[in-house]
Amino acid sequence: MFFSQGLTDTLCSARLSSPPRVAMLLCAVFSLGFILLLPQNGVAASVTYNGNYNYDVVIGNPLTEDATISIGGSNNLDAHKENTFSSDNSVTIISGSVTKGIYGGYFFGETTEGDVASSRNTVTIDPGGATPYAGGISVRIHGGYARSEQPSSMTASDNTVTINGGQGSSAYGGAAIIKNHGSYTATASGNSVNFNGGSLTYLNGGVAISEYGASAAASGNTVAISGGTVWQVWGGYADANSGSADARNNIVTISGGTVVWDVCGGAASGGTTGQATHNTVTISGSPNLTAASLYGGGWGSEVFSGNTLNVKTSGLTAKAISNFEHLNFYLPSTLSADDTVLTVTGTADLTGSGGRSSVVNVGIDGSSSPLLEGDSITLINAGTLVTNGSLNTRASGTGMQGVTLVYNFDLTVENNKLLATVSPAGAAVNEQSKALSEGFVSGLGMVTQGADVVAGQGMDSAVSAAKAGVAGGAGAPVGFGAVSGGSMRYNSGSHVDINSVSLMAGLAWGADSSLGRLTGGPFVEFGRGSYNTYNSFSAAASVKGDGSTRYVGGGVLGRVDLANAGPGNFYVEASGRAGGLENEYDSYDLRDAAGRSAEYDSSSTYYGWHLGTGYVWSMAENTSLDLYGKYFWTRQEGDSVTLSTGDNIRFKDVDSSRVRLGSRLSHAVSEHITPYIGAAYEHEFDGMARATTNGLAMDVPSMRGDTGTCELGLVSAPWASVPLSLDLGLQGYVGKREGVTGSLKFTYEF
Repeated sequence: MFFSQGLTDTLCSARLSSPPRVAMLLCAVFSLGFILLLPQNGVAASVTYNGNYNYDVVIGNPLTEDATISIGGSNNLDAHKENTFSSDNSVTIISGSVTKGIYGGYFFGETTEGDVASSRNTVTIDPGGATPYAGGISVRIHGGYARSEQPSSMTASDNTVTINGGQGSSAYGGAAIIKNHGSYTATASGNSVNFNGGSLTYLNGGVAISEYGASAAASGNTVAISGGTVWQVWGGYADANSGSADARNNIVTISGGTVVWDVCGGAASGGTTGQATHNTVTISGSPNLTAASLYGGGWGSEVFSGNTLNVKTSGLTAKAISNFEHLNFYLPSTLSADDTVLTVTGTADLTGSGGRSSVVNVGIDGSSSPLLEGDSITLINAGTLVTNGSLNTRASGTGMQGVTLVYNFDLTVENNKLLATVSPAGAAVNEQSKALSEGFVSGLGMVTQGADVVAGQGMDSAVSAAKAGVAGGAGAPVGFGAVSGGSMRYNSGSHVDINSVSLMAGLAWGADSSLGRLTGGPFVEFGRGSYNTYNSFSAAASVKGDGSTRYVGGGVLGRVDLANAGPGNFYVEASGRAGGLENEYDSYDLRDAAGRSAEYDSSSTYYGWHLGTGYVWSMAENTSLDLYGKYFWTRQEGDSVTLSTGDNIRFKDVDSSRVRLGSRLSHAVSEHITPYIGAAYEHEFDGMARATTNGLAMDVPSMRGDTGTCELGLVSAPWASVPLSLDLGLQGYVGKREGVTGSLKFTYEF
């Protein structure tokens, strides 16, 4: 050693005490070039091993509660017997030499009888510096390691090992081992190994071993390989000498690197029962698996049920495959008819015990050109293909392209090849794709709500403002505005729920003429909302989606209040508007075969107009009844989008054509307060959101139908000295549109 012991004691001596504290002690041993971070709670340590020195073993946890820790290195594992500080530690290896073992957390007990755990530890091997860590062929790496003779419980969970280089014998996310006790379960769960480079013999996400009698369970462990070379890979392993062993829900993901021997989703060996089920192996990218055999489950009495192989690439070669109940082939956009997805040089066994057969599913990247009738893909080309004659496919023989197209495939075996051939029906549109148009038409819902604000609260506000300007005699413009917000459901075959706010502001001018009083002026408008969509289908799962939309635009409005005719007067009004609309949509229910959820962003132009007429009947001195009819036309231009799944969608123009007939009764109770109540009937003639994918028409949601509305409100000029008037209103809707909105109109005379 090339440092002074006294210096080490001075810089790095810290008594670990309870209760836990947040404070951290930073210790630096400059002559060795490493940094050690120790939380002062006696149960966890963070060690960065970055120096020119040699240890047999590096361990993250401190020896004892009162220990003085300098570097976390040890040449004697026996020194850590009965050490319960084996959770929440971290070890980072950068340089130096380790010859035997690296442990994020380590527990070895001979007398401990309580609950034992080594959890939430991390180990990172990241060679760097002037003399990068190289490892050695005998080095074993554990994120968390717990072993005891007779514990009450034994758990290794949520540990993580990340290896970016170097050499070693094996790496385990977590390991839980019971030596003698026959009543409790050894559990390894939620552990992970990320192998990005280097060379190892064996990788295992989580290991649970019970040597005498008790059971063992390894579940939810993962191994992810993106580079490097490894001989053997297991997602999880459970071993019970005379009890039951269960390895399930473990995952192996390989996107690069080389595997020399075998890949197993999960393995179980039990004295009574051993089950390795519901494990998953996923292959993508361009890994070298030429010499590797792929297994869903291994060693147990049940190694077939629920195990899944996902192949998300093409041109892949492996030595053998076996023990997969589900085989999912996701065909990339580069794959063409007559290409091969997976070549197996040995045996591809698509059977399970009891005459069971693998379920074969086919998915196609959404950006691919549609396959045609009679097109064939070789899913597996094997030296020997084993089937029992009852192969089946997802959804009664259908495969999916992206989220929008479905195919009927005929699966056949020919010369040790498994072929998927498009049946005479060819490609058809997935009925669930209607949910995508549901999101697009939500934008039209927002824009038509804006039209209601312009022709309703906005027009009333402009007329009141212009009337105030004329009364003032100056003819100056008067500011006006309106805000409306609330929650609305559009029953579109399924439904869309929109929570939104729309506002407009403008300047109004008024003038008297021989025809009557004229009102006109420009305005700007803005609206923003969030929405949720829901679609149900008779032959497919329901789809929920959500998104947000906003519009910005402007226009002009005008009205002529004609001279009195009888006990009242007629009026005619109109408006025109245009702007831009943005929409964002996503659905976690609508996914392609690769598991990607459908998302898109769209931008389009909107424009429209309205024309209305009515008669205001002066029923009494302070009471009037407004009888009106209005027509609205709005267009949301279409857009072409590419989904996150690669599907190309063409949304066509969506038109809204509505007529509304209604009335409003107002009564002035004082000079400054006028309450009102009203009702109306509306019919939408169009509102059809048409779309296509790959030239095929998708199902169409529609806003066509009838809606009844009622309203009540209060007009007030609260301050006689301030030229401001307010109109507070509440509107309810039933029928095609359902919901409640609130509104505020205001005018201010400059």
